[in-house]
Amino acid sequence: MVVFSVFFGGLAKMPSDGIPYPIFSYVGLLPWGLFANALLNASRSLYSNQNMVSKVYFPRLVLPLSSVLGGIVDFGIASWC
Repeated sequence: MVVFSVFFGGLAKMPSDGIPYPIFSYVGLLPWGLFANALLNASRSLYSNQNMVSKVYFPRLVLPLSSVLGGIVDFGIASWC
């Protein structure tokens, strides 16, 4: 957020429609961080537990959903503060 605020808000003078640029960039970075971490953790959970996924009956959505739910909790805490 600090790097975006300095380079885009201070040096490049990008418009933020009257919102302070640090808040503007933080609000944009929160959902991007959730998406990037969810995608990374979901794919990592499938790869690291490939022996469970290849079993005869195992609900395959449990592994990615559990990692994404952890990211949603982190997103909620970051949004609340």
